[in-house]
Amino acid sequence: MEYKRRKSDDAIYVEHNVEDHIITLRAENLRHTPTGLHADVSILYTEPETHKRYALESNEFNLKRMEQRTKLSRAAHGMIHNGFKSIYPENKLRSLLKVFCDGLGDFDSNDLAPEEVMGNPDYSPTWLLKPFLLQGAALSCTRRRFHQKLHRNADGRQRP
Repeated sequence: MEYKRRKSDDAIYVEHNVEDHIITLRAENLRHTPTGLHADVSILYTEPETHKRYALESNEFNLKRMEQRTKLSRAAHGMIHNGFKSIYPENKLRSLLKVFCDGLGDFDSNDLAPEEVMGNPDYSPTWLLKPFLLQGAALSCTRRRFHQKLHRNADGRQRP
């Protein structure tokens, strides 16, 4: 499956061609939440003769939830009103949607991976204690260590 990212609105999509009929699966507003990966997923259809594109159905949901994917694919397949419905059964659309949703997280994280950039070769930092402490740099204390020091009894034992 070849994922693409549209720069104008950051949507991730794939196009699936079946006998010149094109099914487009598109995900927008991809986000990680405590319950999983969520997105606004749309299924679009392009007719071969007229090249008109129709938005069949869309929904916002947790991408791992089979019930939501099934509901979306069933509703989208129900909106097709030409011979393509007999060529492309609902279970194929549901399977295509599952593969699309399963790969979204990996594509998104790989597509947005950090890149090394060239720094200023003329800049040389001033070290106070090389290579540990730079002049003008902030020193941070780990939260855990700080938290442990705050929550000790007078005799030095850790409070529950």
